[in-house]
Amino acid sequence: MNKDLKLAIFAIGLSALVGCSAVGVVASSNPQQKLADADGLLDQGRPLPAERLITEAVQLCTAAGDQLCLADAYRGYGLFFMSSALASQKDRYVTQGFRDNTATYEQRYVKANEYLEKSRAIYAQAGRFEMVTNLNLNRGFAYEMAGDKAAACQAYGDSLAASRENARLKPGAVIQVPAKYGTFEKYIGVQKARVGCGA
Repeated sequence: MNKDLKLAIFAIGLSALVGCSAVGVVASSNPQQKLADADGLLDQGRPLPAERLITEAVQLCTAAGDQLCLADAYRGYGLFFMSSALASQKDRYVTQGFRDNTATYEQRYVKANEYLEKSRAIYAQAGRFEMVTNLNLNRGFAYEMAGDKAAACQAYGDSLAASRENARLKPGAVIQVPAKYGTFEKYIGVQKARVGCGA
């Protein structure tokens, strides 16, 4: 085989691998593994294969009729839309959109909140207030990113209320926050002060 032909075959093989955007991710039919892999891909700045794995997880959870699985997948999709990794593919998202064809790059934080709210509703119905606390906190961040100060303030307040309900249902439960804040209440207070929420 001549050198030019070998080079051409190598180039074709390489382009096939590059075209497979989830190279290096072990195939799995487990939706939780897909969500974990998607999170890792976002950390690597690879939102395209991450979104594919998230939508596959949503489909698997839906097919299984597993509401808590679906809540996890919706949470993953909400956090996806908040990820700074999306900026690396901005032009593609602006021109071609997302797998969720109702989402746009400009309104990605609004879409994040739609998915976070779907997840929150399922967890609230299941009495999983530790997750509701986290989801409301992330909803606050997403509203902030979208420039909706009033909604961010409400979501932060809802997060604190959910944490109190969780403590009532699970005495001794502690929500982890960076040590400099001490308590979740102080952490929320800092978020609200940063946004400029009223008392």
